[in-house]
Amino acid sequence: HVHYAYPSGSSWTSKTVYTNTQTTAALGITWNTTDTKRIYYITTTGTDQVFVATQNTDGTWTSQSAAPGVSADRLAVQQNTDGKDILYLPDTTHNTLYYGLR
Repeated sequence: HVHYAYPSGSSWTSKTVYTNTQTTAALGITWNTTDTKRIYYITTTGTDQVFVATQNTDGTWTSQSAAPGVSADRLAVQQNTDGKDILYLPDTTHNTLYYGLR
């Protein structure tokens, strides 16, 4: 499962981002003050395994494939100065590194 937590007063608030299938421990998050949060995660099965979830105005989350057809077991993400996310997606099983701009 994937959760997003943030401080709220003297405690923390947690929101559920994704619960459908098993995920790996690979997570990444980007955002800026004028854009929605983007949480990247990897599932363990399926043709598409790298996903990005964005927060809707009602607080719920919507997921979509971030790298169609790519199987990766780790990820790193960084937002560049233009506000675009740079994804680094290693597939250690096949000794392959994918990267892309989103």
